[in-house]
Amino acid sequence: MDRISEMIERVLIREGCDTYTDDPSDAGGPTKWGITQGALAKWRGRPVSAAEVQALGKDEAVAIYRRDYMAPFETIEDPALLELLFDFGVNHGVGRAAEAVQTVLQRIGYYTGAIDGAFGPKSREALAKVQNDAALFYAVKCERLEAYMRYAGRVPANVVYLGGWANRNDQFEKRFADAGGSTVSAA
Repeated sequence: MDRISEMIERVLIREGCDTYTDDPSDAGGPTKWGITQGALAKWRGRPVSAAEVQALGKDEAVAIYRRDYMAPFETIEDPALLELLFDFGVNHGVGRAAEAVQTVLQRIGYYTGAIDGAFGPKSREALAKVQNDAALFYAVKCERLEAYMRYAGRVPANVVYLGGWANRNDQFEKRFADAGGSTVSAA
């Protein structure tokens, strides 16, 4: 199994595998494999029913994750950052994940473009300038936590999800290289 397939498998587990949900307080609506009704409709190019979401198979969910959530970021060489942004995109939308990394890159002086949520050539060029992958990783992770907090602030009913969201964010870790020259790896 290649590393992208492994990352998709891990997101399926975080999303509850094949559990179908339709929590009225969850803005995502009907969801299975972590794929919302809106995401499935976008994939199929037409409106879909809750029953179609409930019948969604794993292979189609994996294909959706690969094309719609992983593909925008798959050129990122750092596996820890790649998986963080992929999972960030699953939870918040790919555009919001791209905005977070653009914001951090702009803050450290490597990105001069618009914060537009499109992870394109300018974003990739800025990312290539980064010399401290771990510092970038943790800054993006902080942006994600702030996004959760802002979302709960705008929709107070979602405060009940904050603990789970924070726990999910805490699953992502990048180990620093020590002075002895050990490698940096994703947890």
